[in-house]
Amino acid sequence: GVNVLSTKSELKLAMEKRNRNRIEIERKFEGEENKSQFQIALEERAKRLDD
Repeated sequence: GVNVLSTKSELKLAMEKRNRNRIEIERKFEGEENKSQFQIALEERAKRLDD
C-alpha cells in the first residue's frame, strides 16, 4: 500500500509540473500571436499612410 501511495503522489506531482509547463508555453504562444497581430495592424496603418 505504501508503494502505491508514493507512486500516486509522484504521478500527481509530475502531472502538475506538466500542466504548469503547458500553461507557460501557451502563454508564450498567445503573446507571440498578439504581438504579430499588433505588428500586422501597424504595418497596415503604415501602408495607408504611405498611400
